[in-house]
Amino acid sequence: MTVTTLQSNVVSFKYRDRVSLTSSADPRNGQSGVVVRVLENPSECSEHQWYDVRFDDGTYGRFLEKSLERIE
Repeated sequence: MTVTTLQSNVVSFKYRDRVSLTSSADPRNGQSGVVVRVLENPSECSEHQWYDVRFDDGTYGRFLEKSLERIE
């Protein structure tokens, strides 16, 4: 899988940004983690941007931007 450059996507989060999952549909709702990959987004619309996240408990997930919130 290729990591894309930020210039080719409309992204809100970058590699290694700390995020929290805000999707009530996922049992990991509220857990924090780190962005480990920004996926390609040919549409260049932020609502279609996907991110791979490694949670603090060691699990991984792939989420749309709207399901994530930046934390410090």
